[in-house]
Amino acid sequence: MRHWTRVFVACVWLAVSCGQASAATNGVQLEYIVRAWQTEDGLPQNSVRCLVQTRDGYLWLGTFDGLVRFDGVRFTTFTLANVPELRSHHVNALYEDRHGTLWIGTEMGGLSYYEQGRFGTVANTDGLSTDTIWRLAEDATGTLWVGSPDGLFHSEGRRFRKLPLPKGSPQGIVNAQPGKNGQVWLWGDGGVYLLQNGHFIRYAAGTNGVTALAVDPTGEVWCWVNRLGLLQIGKAGVTHHAEVTGDWATSILCARDGALWLGDRSRGLMRWQAGQTHVYTTADGLAANEITAVMEDREGNLWAGSNGGGLHRLRKRMVHGYSTRDGLSSDDVMSVCAGSEGQVWVGTFGGGLNLLEAGRIRHYQWPYSGNVVALCQVPNGPLWVGTYAHGLVRWQGDQLTKPENPCGSIVRALYRDRRGRLWVGSGMNGLHCLDDGRWTTYSTTEGLSHQTVTCLLEDRAGQMWIGTPQGLNRLTDGRFTRFGRTHGLPVEAIHSLFEDLAGTLWVGTSGGGLARYRGGRFSSITTRHGLANDVIAQILEDDFGFLWLGSNGGIMRAARLELNDCADGKLATVQCFRYGHAEGLLKAECAGGYQPACMKARDGQLRFCTVGGLVVVDPARVSFNSVVPPVFIEEVRIDKEVIGGQWSVATGRRKPEVSALSQQPRTTNHGLRTADPSAIANRKSQMLDVPPRTHRLEFHYTALTFTAPERARFRYRLDGWDKGWIDAGTRRAAYYTRVAPGSYLFRVTACNDSGVWNETGASLGVVVAPAFHQTWWFRLLVAVAVGGLVWGLFQLRVSRLKQLARLRGRIAGDLHDEIGSNLGGIILLSELTQQTPALPPDAQSSLQEINATAQRTASAMRDIVWFLNPDFDTLADMVARMREFASTLLSGGECEFTAPELASVPSLPLEFRRNVFFAFKEILHNIVKHAGATRVSIQLEQAGRQLTLRVRDNGRGFDPTAASSGHGLRSLRQRAADLGGQLALDSEPGKGTSVTLTAMLP
Repeated sequence: MRHWTRVFVACVWLAVSCGQASAATNGVQLEYIVRAWQTEDGLPQNSVRCLVQTRDGYLWLGTFDGLVRFDGVRFTTFTLANVPELRSHHVNALYEDRHGTLWIGTEMGGLSYYEQGRFGTVANTDGLSTDTIWRLAEDATGTLWVGSPDGLFHSEGRRFRKLPLPKGSPQGIVNAQPGKNGQVWLWGDGGVYLLQNGHFIRYAAGTNGVTALAVDPTGEVWCWVNRLGLLQIGKAGVTHHAEVTGDWATSILCARDGALWLGDRSRGLMRWQAGQTHVYTTADGLAANEITAVMEDREGNLWAGSNGGGLHRLRKRMVHGYSTRDGLSSDDVMSVCAGSEGQVWVGTFGGGLNLLEAGRIRHYQWPYSGNVVALCQVPNGPLWVGTYAHGLVRWQGDQLTKPENPCGSIVRALYRDRRGRLWVGSGMNGLHCLDDGRWTTYSTTEGLSHQTVTCLLEDRAGQMWIGTPQGLNRLTDGRFTRFGRTHGLPVEAIHSLFEDLAGTLWVGTSGGGLARYRGGRFSSITTRHGLANDVIAQILEDDFGFLWLGSNGGIMRAARLELNDCADGKLATVQCFRYGHAEGLLKAECAGGYQPACMKARDGQLRFCTVGGLVVVDPARVSFNSVVPPVFIEEVRIDKEVIGGQWSVATGRRKPEVSALSQQPRTTNHGLRTADPSAIANRKSQMLDVPPRTHRLEFHYTALTFTAPERARFRYRLDGWDKGWIDAGTRRAAYYTRVAPGSYLFRVTACNDSGVWNETGASLGVVVAPAFHQTWWFRLLVAVAVGGLVWGLFQLRVSRLKQLARLRGRIAGDLHDEIGSNLGGIILLSELTQQTPALPPDAQSSLQEINATAQRTASAMRDIVWFLNPDFDTLADMVARMREFASTLLSGGECEFTAPELASVPSLPLEFRRNVFFAFKEILHNIVKHAGATRVSIQLEQAGRQLTLRVRDNGRGFDPTAASSGHGLRSLRQRAADLGGQLALDSEPGKGTSVTLTAMLP
């Protein structure tokens, strides 16, 4: 056994002695990140000759194939095909004067301009007798200077005049650069000249071949002289900076931070400041090394045009890091921790262990697995190394050992608590604690939620928190408490744990965002609340009140106060800043499920493990983009037909509007009342007329932020249609369908990558015209027509009802007059005939039957006449008829008829009166025929629409169950059903009868 130990130690020494060291380039890592745009991104051509950012925020480019406008996402090209005022595709120079006019100098096409959205051209008759423009400048007096191969021109009002040049001055190639106090600097083959008060002063005599010149804010002049280099002309005279070397500078930029940028025709882009030069070439992201133009935008980004390489943006690097390019053994960094003497240990997957010390990276090759996923340095003690195959390894001094332990072959997390105990989270064997040489194991048997441990933390109360793929655990006095979804965790897969300075526990989950544990309850913050990603693998806190979160979508930064307010429900969203590839990350994905995967150094710098290397962030130097982004509505589409923006549709095809400066406002075919088609992007008080029957309405908008344009976020609303603001995210268009006629106001606001909002935004009034059938006069006409129709139908109905009433009256009169008189005659004759003395008995009986039948028929006829007569349709008439009938039929006994407080019902349907009256007659006939009663009580009551008839007698009564099948009761029940009511019968032999009929008044 000792023999194998000696062999092992020898192998370790051999491995360590073979460790490779290399210089880390982080200390001199280039400060800017390069991004290029070429034809495949929308550029019409890859040679960008000149650049300018106009006051509205747009970036304009001059190319060999036209003028280009850029908003950070989309290129819009203007050429001879769509702008006749551009008389050449080749744009050499661009300049915006103090009035906001963009001047465009072309090759063989003269001078054009763009003002208030319209293009125009300066004609030769205006005094500009040259077709090739090389340089444009404006002095302090507002005079425009034009440099050309034919000499120097300057503006006088709307005309130009050629300035005579003295002998020895640059007669051929002339370029101009504005200075201070009305000064103009000229340069060319003849050297450098200052034009002041009409006089030429020559500087740096003998310096022929000046190729670029710039004036810094202090008035110092910087120029590049062919075969000589950089010259500085100022108060100290002429200074030659020989340390700046290059081939042929084509452009010079004096940046706001004091740096000097030089574009070279073959060596790329140089940055010179305080005697130090950094060069950016194709190796650093440039698409070409021949730089033709350099510009700085309002947000501090550098822009470079190139010959054949397109457009480039150089953005200050937000994060730095180490990768295989800097000497790391692998880009897949899994764990990081501080060494005993300020070094940094870096564990990689597949590349083993690295040590970062004094700007150098040392790679240690050893006989164990190259998958180092967890690290823990004991102060003045050993380095514990967790591997993904060979378990736990101990390294101290020159001895590398693999001690006996129960942790298994996979160690995912290492943590040292305040008592000096080592906690080990294994991949399959649970949790282990090493205390004074003794191991204690915790598994699911003791209450741990899962055998895989992903992260560990000791809180300020001395409790251990353990994250697993199936929940969070708290270990207190040897007892586990498990937390899961039922306790408020968004998901149970735990990736990271952190306790902030206030003692709040933050939990990073795999897919559930960030969880906070405070006051015994969990609250979650996810992408719905503003986070960029829901897989939180790492959590740190800086010295400025921000939490930093490593995720699958980059590194995020959010204010701890906002996170707490969001978790408490006081804020709907948090302002989250994401750092990704655009800020310097080689890859956005951070390592997760292993510990420690991040650390905070003593100087406040933060380190994060990613699959693209070790990332270093200095929170004290993190820049903030405070520039409010301008917002414009560039284009409106009505049923897919484009209007406004850069285009109008007048003849069925797209064509940019151009005009002279004096042309008056006009109206497009869709009624966009504006001075020009592009005024949507340039003016704020406008009105868009939308034609009738429009199905789809689209608003295309933009925000001019160039630091990270892809992260600009938008929200919009159509006042009068939308109930509130609509969060569009990064989408640059709003869509509406079938907007009702009316007046609306479309508003859009945006924020930049730092969350700075343009609260005013852009707006556009919208008037949706109604179709003829949606106009007020059409609706009034329809209303009148419908009202007239209803009135006519009503009058027709009334007329028919009156006709019916007259018909009923005539029928009732005819029945009464004709049939009634005939029946009366029959009755009278039968009575007279019965008085004949010699009448046989059979004839006497027949006459009696005839008389009785005639009387019954006459009584029925009177009822029919009463029903038909429209003069008796009211409820009161029906009650009077019922009272009359009862008085006649029950004249031989005592009859009480009461009908208190009945409502006045002007007209009852014939069928209702018929059913009620015949039911009433049936009840009284039954009393007369069968009851033998001496007293009858009749009562009518009304409650709302319900009419109730109660008839009681003191007759002999009967058994209702025995009589339930009789024809009379069936008829009464049927009539009650027809009346929408019910029939109730209460009777006993010898105790009289009570009948209750309910009916619903129509």
